[in-house]
Order: sequence, then structure tokens, then C-alpha cells
Amino acid sequence: LAPAVLAGAGCGLRGDESAADAHDTSPAPSVVAPSGSSESDRIIAAKQPYDPAVPRASLAQAARHSILEGATDSPEDPERDAYRKGYRDVTPRDLALDDPTYPSAETLAAAVLDALLFDAEDLLTELQVKRREYDEIFWPEMPASRPVTGISAGDSWAFHDAKCRDGIREGLESWGGQKLQLVGLEYRVGFTPFTNFDLYRGVVIVAVDENERQVRIPIASTFVEVGGQWKVFQYDS
Repeated sequence: LAPAVLAGAGCGLRGDESAADAHDTSPAPSVVAPSGSSESDRIIAAKQPYDPAVPRASLAQAARHSILEGATDSPEDPERDAYRKGYRDVTPRDLALDDPTYPSAETLAAAVLDALLFDAEDLLTELQVKRREYDEIFWPEMPASRPVTGISAGDSWAFHDAKCRDGIREGLESWGGQKLQLVGLEYRVGFTPFTNFDLYRGVVIVAVDENERQVRIPIASTFVEVGGQWKVFQYDS
């Protein structure tokens, strides 16, 4: 089944229908952190998506044996549990995204459509997270950033940014110059909370073109929210 389209204010709602009426607004089931949990565990368990219709989608992976286990020279990995949980334990911090930011997922999606209308690669790039934000806010919480992996922030950013450029290129080839009106958003993966930020993965922007035909635009595949402000975390082809 296709995910429900979450409509923003003024997007796909009748004049007599509020956003609250458009979908169930009852609280999403909470996640309880087990006893002995870290501060990050407790913070992440308590977080909820901005809309209860968005599913929760952890990055946690099933525990598996490493080929290094049993080797006499296997590296020490005191944070190995981060792979199972999907995040590293970090200190909560007061962080902010660099401008431009947007106050909601819907206003960010509308900005993506505006950039496509102007067929502007630079405008789409402006909407995504920058290297400083990636290095200082996001990378430290990712399991792959553990010292034992040997992966640097620069290596990860290079891969990440290349995917973004591919996604932007595909978006402009497919929808550049088209006038599209936002209907709402779908989340085909869902809400992935971290200690200091929240990812919304599998984003699909639902819009209508000038002929009232509905189109689904999946290139801005991950949104990020930090302190109530939103950006595109990743474009994808």
C-alpha cells in the first residue's frame, strides 16, 4: 500500500477541513528505553515525529559476528553496540543549522519545488546540509564514525555529496522548469531520531502540475530537523 499523503496547511485540504481532520493526530506509540540505558537511549526513545502518521524507522541493525572476532590482533571497539542501536551515544548539545532553513517539512518541500521551477542547481544545493553541518552535527552520531572503522568525516562527506549531486541532476532532468504545486508529503521509510537531530527518510514530494496531474518527486529523499528548523539532508537519484 502507498503511504498516506500528509497535507500541509493550504495543501490538498478543503476550506472547511483542518489539517487535524485530514489524518489521525493521536500520539504515536512511545518507545521505552530499558533500564540501564544511556542518556542518548532515553532521549531517542522519548522523541516523536512531528506528525503521528509518520512511521518510526530506526537505523538499528541486527547483531552479527565480525570476521575479526577471534583474531589475536582484532581492534578494540568499545562502541560496537552503536551498530546494533543505529546511533552512537553522544552528549546533548544546543545546535543550529546554517541558513537558509525552513520552519516545517512542508515549507522545505515547497522550496524544493520552487528551485525546480527555476531549473536552478544552485538553489537546490542551497537547501541541502553543508560540510560544516555534516561534520559537526550529523557525522559524530553515525555508527560509521566510530574510530575503529577508520572512516573519516571527509570520506563520508565525499560519498554523501556525490549522491546529492546525482539526485539534483536527476531532479532537474525530470522536473526542471515545471510549475508544480505542493499537495503533501509521503514518508516511505519514516522518522529516525538521534540525540541532537531527527531524520525523515524516504521522503516523496507529492505535487500537481499545470494540467492538474499528480506527480511524485523522490529526489529530496531525506529531510533533517534540528531545533525546529528543516533542511534537505540528502538528495538521491
